[in-house]
Amino acid sequence: MKPLNKISLIFIGITLFFACSSPEQVVKEVPFTPERPFVNTIEIPDDYLRAISRGTRTNDGSPGASYWQQFAEYDISARLYPEEKKIRATANIVYHNNSPDTLFSLHLDLLQNHHAHGVQRNLNAEVT
Repeated sequence: MKPLNKISLIFIGITLFFACSSPEQVVKEVPFTPERPFVNTIEIPDDYLRAISRGTRTNDGSPGASYWQQFAEYDISARLYPEEKKIRATANIVYHNNSPDTLFSLHLDLLQNHHAHGVQRNLNAEVT
């Protein structure tokens, strides 16, 4: 193979420069518009439309400006009495209502040994 001379290298360099900067090579930013996987129209649930109008959800389903979450802080103190096969405990729970609605009641479940092997349940649960 014959070595490239200086003029050939300059020509290749100029060609690559213009080829890389040609308008066809420039990627244009276009908003992403996914194709609809369904042919028929999909009815949007009223609850979802209400969430959008209240600002708790956006059109794409992500949390909106008025989105809120409930949370609780708790402190549990427990003592085990193995000889009596008993446990005594106290709990202090602070529930934070970030909802614009007033909560008139709060339901708590105490599921003792719910995930233990052999425990009778009304519904299936993962054994851990």
